[in-house]
Parts: sequence; structure tokens; C-alpha cells
Amino acid sequence: MHVQVSDLEEFLETAGLGASAGRPVDIVGFSFGGRVALAFAAAHPKSVRRLVATSAGGTRGSYGRLVLAQWRALLQGNSNHDEVGDGPCSPASKKARELEPFAWASLLATHHPRFLAKHELRVAGWCSLVASANTRKGLYALVTQTHDDDDENGAAAVAAACRAGGVAGKVIFGAEDMMLDVGSIPRFAQAAGFEWSCFDMCAHAVPIEEASKWRREVLGFLDGGSETG
Repeated sequence: MHVQVSDLEEFLETAGLGASAGRPVDIVGFSFGGRVALAFAAAHPKSVRRLVATSAGGTRGSYGRLVLAQWRALLQGNSNHDEVGDGPCSPASKKARELEPFAWASLLATHHPRFLAKHELRVAGWCSLVASANTRKGLYALVTQTHDDDDENGAAAVAAACRAGGVAGKVIFGAEDMMLDVGSIPRFAQAAGFEWSCFDMCAHAVPIEEASKWRREVLGFLDGGSETG
């Protein structure tokens, strides 16, 4: 996570943005991006004007930790199979086959059952897109190297730093998010001095499941207003 924060700081400096340029920015992050946004705001509060983190904040929770363990196991899977059916598999096809079990697992863990039922015929295509757009090495690094600070102590430290730095923030989350301990998110927001909003009938993928409502709420907060969900 500290590498992600450092990269974002370097990017802003190169672009002439952030505290060093006297041009604080608005940051909107979802899931892992939300965790990066929160960590950046905690480390560089003067570079952030307003922050919205969706499906991030609080603690992971037991179920979320088990899901991450499942993802790590899937991404560690055997990649020595060069044959598919009766003939050799192309490198692209092989990569997709290796990652599709992870794609299925991640999609089912992060979307609400109602949303998946509504889009059942599209799910296989979405999984294929996830598999083709990523690499096993990259995804494995993501789930093994960047989730060591989403416990109670890590969340408390981020919240305290954001409050001390005067960061104006808001957290948005789904009421049925299995990847996070939902009950810990309002406590995190209160500790950070943030607003918070809970979307009913949503899981982890709030910006996908309630796209229009989510955009309205984000823009309302960034514009200085506030809507409750």
C-alpha cells in the first residue's frame, strides 16, 4: 500500500497538483482504489480537497478474509496445463482458462444475488473479460501484498490521521457487502470525521449495482452538498 500511495503522490506532483503545487484534488476510489485513496489522504491530507471511498474503510471481517484466502488459493493454481480439448492452447486462451475460476469466484463474492439474477446471461461474458484483461501474477500480487492493513488497528490509524489532517470525506457501502465488516464502516467514518451512506440491496460492487444513485451521491458530496442513501 505504501508503494501505491507513493506512486499517486509522484503522479500528482508531476501533474502540478497536490499540496506542493497548492492545488488539492478530489479523489474518488472504489474497493482497492478506495483503500488507496484513504491511505493517501491519511499520509497527505493537504493534497486532498474532498474524498469519497466506496466499499472501503472499516475492517475486513472473517468472511472477507476467507474470500481473500480463496482467491489466493485460486491464483496459486497449477498453470502447467498446455492442452485444451484435443489441441494445444494458445497463450491467450491458456491465460484466460487459468484466471476464469478466480473471475467467477470474485464476481459471485462481490455482487448482490438480485443483481446477478437480473444479469445472469451476462455473467459468463463478464468473467471472460476479467480473465482476459488481467494476469495471474498481477492479481496474486494484489491479494497478497496489499491487504495487511485492513484490520482494526490499520483502520483506526487511517481514520485518526484523516481526522487530524482535516480531510473532508465520505464513505459509501452496500448493506450486504460480504467483503467487509459492514458494521465497522460507520464507526470508521465517525472516527475519521467523515459522512457515510449505506445503499440497501447492494453488495460490494455499489458503483455497478446502483450506478446512477452512486454518481448522484458522489457528485453531491464533491460539490459541497450531501445526500443520504
